[in-house]
Amino acid sequence: MSMRKMQRYPFLGVAMLAISSSLLLADSPVGERADRLVVEQTRVADQYDRFKKNITDLADFLRQTDPERAEVLEKAVEQMNRGDALERFTQVIDLLGQDALLISDVDEIRSSQEALETELQTLLALLLTENRQSQNQSEKQKIARYLKEISRIIRMQKAVQAETERISRPEDLVPQQAKLEKQAQLLAEKMKSGNRTAKKSNGKKATKPSQESEKESPPRGDPPSPGEKSKQTGKKSGNDAQAEKPSPQQAIEQARKQMRSAIENLKQAKKDNALEKQFAAISALEKAKAELTRILRQLREEEIERVLALLEARFRKILGLQKRVYEQTVTLDQTNQEERDRSFEIEASRLSEKQSKIVGLIDATLVLFRNEGSAVALPEAALQLREDMELVMVRLDRAETGTLTQQIMEDILESLEEIIGAIEQSQQEQKQRKQASGQGQGGNSDPPLVDMLAELKMIRSLQWRVNRRTARYQEVVLTGRTPRKNLLPELKKLSDRQARIEKISRDIVLENNR
Repeated sequence: MSMRKMQRYPFLGVAMLAISSSLLLADSPVGERADRLVVEQTRVADQYDRFKKNITDLADFLRQTDPERAEVLEKAVEQMNRGDALERFTQVIDLLGQDALLISDVDEIRSSQEALETELQTLLALLLTENRQSQNQSEKQKIARYLKEISRIIRMQKAVQAETERISRPEDLVPQQAKLEKQAQLLAEKMKSGNRTAKKSNGKKATKPSQESEKESPPRGDPPSPGEKSKQTGKKSGNDAQAEKPSPQQAIEQARKQMRSAIENLKQAKKDNALEKQFAAISALEKAKAELTRILRQLREEEIERVLALLEARFRKILGLQKRVYEQTVTLDQTNQEERDRSFEIEASRLSEKQSKIVGLIDATLVLFRNEGSAVALPEAALQLREDMELVMVRLDRAETGTLTQQIMEDILESLEEIIGAIEQSQQEQKQRKQASGQGQGGNSDPPLVDMLAELKMIRSLQWRVNRRTARYQEVVLTGRTPRKNLLPELKKLSDRQARIEKISRDIVLENNR
């Protein structure tokens, strides 16, 4: 891939140092080597330019079907536009193409190459954030499978324990207990294999934090102040408490150990001892389940933070674009009736095209909601936004820039601001949940994107907007500004909207979205 090639060429400055003295001699072989460097550097610059165009096209292609990936690519394009990589490539090529290369030129080439390396590494880090998102999702699915298996083993172990208390010949239960121990062993091996794979993928990243922590640690010669000492003691005790808590894999190994002891006690008909070991095995399994639930909740919180940030950025962008279309529509509508010629219609059509592009952004946002799955009212609000935007698009295409069109656009702006407010409120609540989770308080392992209260508030706004739109249509019909037959399609859409509001209200009450 071209990214690998780009990573290789920042070390060109080192090669330039090695041949700088020879270049000053300007003999024939060195001249050929300099020409070859110019060709190679030009090729890299061309690859970078093509790479930028490719990810721009890919972002446009994925905007409808995979908005999260498109968002990452768009950020990468913005970062490349802000940077000066192409200018630095050109500078290096010009310097390498000189007849005589001075030491100062070599230093300048090295400086430009180092700046290029930094810029490309930053770009690569941004593009790899998408990989983190997919890893998060696969990790959640894996942990969910572990939780399902642990819950099954706990149920079966409790059943064996109850049977141990009931029967008079506990040795008859040895095969069942041995089967459970084998299942626990297989689960522990699965978890060990999964952890090994995760360590391989994150091995290189794991070395950096330790190096940074060494840099941040104070010199040994300066003893910490009493306040700092107490803080360090608090951190140490917190870390010790975290270290004392066994990992899920360790807890399952402890459960296996207790199961093996229970098997021996069952063979020897030591009923009380067997019951004690079985209870200890269940306790260890419950610890593993609790820890996995905590990890799953943490992954879900990370996902919620990412989705909310993505939604906020997307809706703010849509709000800015919609405001501009609204302002231009109001300005265009101030044109006198006798002056509304072909140029007026062309300008209205141009605004309709702008509105169409905003509809495309809403479509990509609806894909985000559909992939997330837990929210109900917010996706409906976004869907109604899309319908209103399509209505505005049609009306502008017919050069209808009057009061009703502007009122619909005002509804769109109002709805966008409400959605952004709901997202900001959810982000604040998410921070509070995270703080509570950090203090050891339990919580839902699969919290929704927004809570029920925010959903109900959004439904209230949706219903109020339907009522207001109905009153406006009634006024338009009564005043005779628009024939009734022209409003029938819009009234049918309003009826469908009312039916959907009723459905999502029922879904929230029945928790069909959970």
